[in-house]
Amino acid sequence: MKQRWPWTTELVEGDPIQVGSRQLIPVVKVRSIVRRQVTFGTEKSSGGGGGVVWLQPVAMIQRHPDGEEERLTISDQTWMAIKGMLTGALALPILYFIVAGAAFLWRKSRHATS
Repeated sequence: MKQRWPWTTELVEGDPIQVGSRQLIPVVKVRSIVRRQVTFGTEKSSGGGGGVVWLQPVAMIQRHPDGEEERLTISDQTWMAIKGMLTGALALPILYFIVAGAAFLWRKSRHATS
């Protein structure tokens, strides 16, 4: 029995969309991890698998009627907001312990000098 967890990342261009005289082509970053499992036996064989796919829009290619192409980058604002919230969720408890520890040491030093 062999198990594999390959992680792949690739850029994929979608089908062109006609908008007026221009064509718009979406570009997506596809990240995936897939697990496959196969078992061979004398009486029977079995297999299965599963995985996760994450699609992230990264750009839109705008093709003009004269053949000129322009790449318009897309920033993922949702992911940036999630990263900010995660950073805050991790930094806030650390900051609390630093302030609480400083207050404890300050009070301890005040009582020691009294």
